[in-house]
Amino acid sequence: MFYRDPSHSGSPLQAYCHDLANGKERRLAEFDRLLHLARFEDSLPWELMLSPSRKWILLPASESRILVLTKDGASPYSIPMEGYVCWLGNGDQFAQFVCDTNSVAFPPDTKGTYSWMDIYDAISGKRVCRRAVPATCLVNKPQIYSGYMGIRTDNTIVRDTLPFPYEAASFESPKSVTVRTQRFEEDWGPILQHKLQFPDGARLRGISYSPHFNSIAWVFKLRRVSILDVSLRRLFPSHKLHPSSTEELWISKVDGTEMRQLGYEKTTDGDSIESDISEVKWSPDENRISYIYKDKLWIVTAR
Repeated sequence: MFYRDPSHSGSPLQAYCHDLANGKERRLAEFDRLLHLARFEDSLPWELMLSPSRKWILLPASESRILVLTKDGASPYSIPMEGYVCWLGNGDQFAQFVCDTNSVAFPPDTKGTYSWMDIYDAISGKRVCRRAVPATCLVNKPQIYSGYMGIRTDNTIVRDTLPFPYEAASFESPKSVTVRTQRFEEDWGPILQHKLQFPDGARLRGISYSPHFNSIAWVFKLRRVSILDVSLRRLFPSHKLHPSSTEELWISKVDGTEMRQLGYEKTTDGDSIESDISEVKWSPDENRISYIYKDKLWIVTAR
């Protein structure tokens, strides 16, 4: 899905999508009400938090409340914004981490840490339960305050150390990223740490978590030498290598296992901080990945 300003004058945006069945573009008129609410509430469309089930949307409307509504913008209601909010993996519930103080910042500031995790039902808007959050919980770790965070269907919190949102133009490309996980059932489990090492020479240009936070799609820029070039160099040591720039799509599990390349595109400017591959998105079933390349929609299998 993407947005357009029909008059280029700051008027309400219009939503469009590419139909994966026939590859055609179509207008999503049912989103007009939602985009109107986003504009009225002084929120941007990319602040819309779509549930893993693709049925519900959380819209941070202001510093004091959050709108909860269906994806067509109908049946909106609001809850007080008291902390950090994210969807649970089942897609029909969401969590809000709350401080004991009046601070609603994420991450919590020096006034305190998150003390409670409130679980809400998206349909009724009622709080289902409240759980105590220990100071040692993953959401209260200061060294990863800026990272992505999500909750899987097995009640596992996933957080990484990348700035959120990650923009290659604003940050030096790391060579690896650390992802931490913590499961909560009757009690809070231990925090597990996973170091995800990038391919040699890779520069990170984009990241996209799957809807249920089971996998990660990566966009890397690399400089590669063709097999023919390498063979010629072996036969003729004086042969000069001619590395070419590529932009590559990789996937892995959140713990770093099964890291593999899905495909690549050749680029002309390997030193550019901009990415030719953009808008990397997972399908709801996590079996396919779509992206934009040279103003065209491409779809690849993620299995």
